Amino acid sequence: MSSEIRSFVRQVTKWFEDPDSRSRAVRDLADAIKLADEKADYAASYAYLMKYADFQKALDNSNVLNTIYFQAFIRATMINDETKVLESKSKIFSEHPYHSLAETIHQAQKRDGEKHFYLLDLEYQTIFGDFEKISPLPMIDFEDEEEAQVILEDFYPVALYHAHIIERKSLVKERVDIAVGRMEKLDAVETVSKHVIS
Repeated sequence: MSSEIRSFVRQVTKWFEDPDSRSRAVRDLADAIKLADEKADYAASYAYLMKYADFQKALDNSNVLNTIYFQAFIRATMINDETKVLESKSKIFSEHPYHSLAETIHQAQKRDGEKHFYLLDLEYQTIFGDFEKISPLPMIDFEDEEEAQVILEDFYPVALYHAHIIERKSLVKERVDIAVGRMEKLDAVETVSKHVIS
């Protein structure tokens, strides 16, 4: 947990302990969860959700705890933190439907040892050498660059593409260069171009 997250959690806890600022602490913490999610800072939203559950427990709002812990479990899954996954899952009441759903997600994630990626953005290289963004196929799921190339070759013409991808488990974003079409074809086009120019 970063020092910024720890500091904020300490501050709202102090406010919560004072009856005059308790409602402010709950409200500010709820706002912080939304903001962290908007920024895709799931480590922060996990920490805030777990503290939010503590507040709700202290306020005797036990009917919302399973939902909060399940939301925390989803964030832990998104950052691929096994300790946090187990911690949040263990807090969900074992007879609640969210517990069996969390267990199913957790087991599926453990079985799936391979990396999987989603395609976010796609750019292709024009004849002038610069790259232009095009609309990619929505949410293409693939295991590696080789499979991405095969999939893209089914839909896009021969060219060099920048594929902006996101890893399904860790949400790590990266850009890879994928030459669509057989490399021999690309080389042949380049050779012909040079021949015509000279």
